[in-house]
Amino acid sequence: MFAETGLTFCHSKPPHEGSERETVARWIAEHIVKGVKPHEISVSVRSEAEISRAVDAVNLARTPFVILDSPGKNIEVTDGRVLIGTMCLAKGLEFKIVL
Repeated sequence: MFAETGLTFCHSKPPHEGSERETVARWIAEHIVKGVKPHEISVSVRSEAEISRAVDAVNLARTPFVILDSPGKNIEVTDGRVLIGTMCLAKGLEFKIVL
């Protein structure tokens, strides 16, 4: 199914939080070099308490980002910026890559 669409799926759990941040940052940087635009990437977390982990990873990739706020506030994709937010708030939005 993914081969037909050109999409890839990768799931692995790094051994500790530090390597998670480095793995996500490397993955983002590699895909941007391949031509994926930052606003085509979303880093989704389960709860607002985990937003800082996503911010750390995207900062490590030296990529601009925007945080998807609670409903009624910032719910739009911004050109040139990775979107960071909870899975719940990202419903209905489409991205080429979702981490």
